[in-house]
Amino acid sequence: MPLFKDISGLLNRAVEGNSNIVILLFANYFHLPDLNVGDLVLSPSFSLFDSMSAIEIMEKKMDTGMSLPKSKNKLSIADLSSKTYLASELIGIIDEIQALELTWLNGHLLSQTIFTCIYFHKPSEIQNPILRFYVLAVLKCTHLSRKEIMRASVFEDEDFCPDTFGFNLYEEEKEKDILKGLQQVENSLFHHLKNIREKIHGNIEKGSDEVFELSKGLQFPEERESEYAEALLFRISFRKAYLSTLGYFSKNNYELALKNAKQAENLISKIKNTMSLSEYCERDLIMESFDQDMNRKLFTQIPPRPINILSPEEGFVAINSVVRSFVDIANLVTITLSPNEIHAALFNSEKNKILGTVSLNTFARQLLEKFSRPPYFTSKVAEVRKTVMAFVEKSELCVYASIEMFCRNRPRQRAFISRLIMDWEILQNE
Repeated sequence: MPLFKDISGLLNRAVEGNSNIVILLFANYFHLPDLNVGDLVLSPSFSLFDSMSAIEIMEKKMDTGMSLPKSKNKLSIADLSSKTYLASELIGIIDEIQALELTWLNGHLLSQTIFTCIYFHKPSEIQNPILRFYVLAVLKCTHLSRKEIMRASVFEDEDFCPDTFGFNLYEEEKEKDILKGLQQVENSLFHHLKNIREKIHGNIEKGSDEVFELSKGLQFPEERESEYAEALLFRISFRKAYLSTLGYFSKNNYELALKNAKQAENLISKIKNTMSLSEYCERDLIMESFDQDMNRKLFTQIPPRPINILSPEEGFVAINSVVRSFVDIANLVTITLSPNEIHAALFNSEKNKILGTVSLNTFARQLLEKFSRPPYFTSKVAEVRKTVMAFVEKSELCVYASIEMFCRNRPRQRAFISRLIMDWEILQNE
């Protein structure tokens, strides 16, 4: 059994920063009289697994036991119910949230992206209806995206992390209820904008099922109120269209998915043109809703991994690419799509059909008939027909594997191609 030594005193002195004393103590503990600053102590039993599992002491992203000073000027859950917003601040927060969402889709962790925003930990406490329903919609989009990616099952570890780390994605919230809330917010903003433009200074009817009282927890600048109201309207309309697109894709309703994807695509340029409105709010005021150290305790569950959070500008470039891919899927015109989107569009996992209509068996048979026109396929002899059916069933597996292979990322395709070639060679010999 190995002999362990208590070096807590050594670590305490290391924190004080006296490297000479640390080296002397370390050399004394481990009987290494020639140890100098910068030398590495390596045990013969130290393995690659140990190095991958190691942490860097006093590095806050790796050493989750390190005591950090409490972040200043950051919101807590207790602040959400009484928090009020400037319109420019709300625009900035929404744009940052979207950037975090796209960073998560790029393969990073929920704990390092979306859930570094305080609002996702308790959306029911958010007083402002615009932000509350926007946050709930993002959570529902996250849930639907994750479900489709998991169903496709063509991602690698570097592409996507399915772990939710125990965070609540509010799966119990029905999609139609969130869409109804977004519609109410959209109606409220539309009425508010209409009143401004027509210079009608009347209160929106309280208690109405169609509109919210937007003045609750939100301050518009008097001189440019219509600009800010329109910018918020664009963002709510986009989120509603984006959520609807994901919902219809999950139901294999490509016609309505295309309709909503086109609506979302048309709104992206309008949103981008209003991004500058958030610059009229102090950056610190926007970022008090976000804290990268919020979920540090969860980092011990995974190997340390660098992360580059997308900026709001980069987020809009990424979301534009995603929405265009949605349009392409529904149109079936191009195949410059993401792997999971191709797989979700081509295959219905429950019925094992391409586009939900053509069975793989029929598809494989049609391919064989068009490629080689084998005379045996038209034979009426029972034994021949039985042999042909068995051959088509074998071909079906190769056809599926070939299509699925193209849905994987390119560095991984080579290994799959080498195996597929051998499978196809066997079929060719038959």
